Amino acid sequence: MSVDRSCVTYGLKLGINKQRPDRSNDNSFPSGHTSTVFHSAGYIHRRYGFKYSIPAYALAGFTAASRIDSKKHDILDVIAGAAIGLGANLIFTTEYSQEHMELTYDNFDGNHLIGFRYKF
Repeated sequence: MSVDRSCVTYGLKLGINKQRPDRSNDNSFPSGHTSTVFHSAGYIHRRYGFKYSIPAYALAGFTAASRIDSKKHDILDVIAGAAIGLGANLIFTTEYSQEHMELTYDNFDGNHLIGFRYKF
């Protein structure tokens, strides 16, 4: 789970206190389920490309629709959850790189320097 996404999602839930359509509690806005599944689909998309994320986006859409159908959220709740999940990826996810490790060597003035760099 992404800490940034979950902090925003649950911070808004506690701060806004919007009642659910089924009136079960006041934690409706934004949809946490939708935030999680769109974050996951967006991660796959940003990291590996759109074609690999198509099944994940289909599942995310199904999850969002099921939250509305079960009367746990309205359309605004799931749109906000999707925006939070996808937005976190725009800020924190990078494309996958095969060249994420590098071993370096320098020799200057008789000094030897060996380095290792790992890019996340």
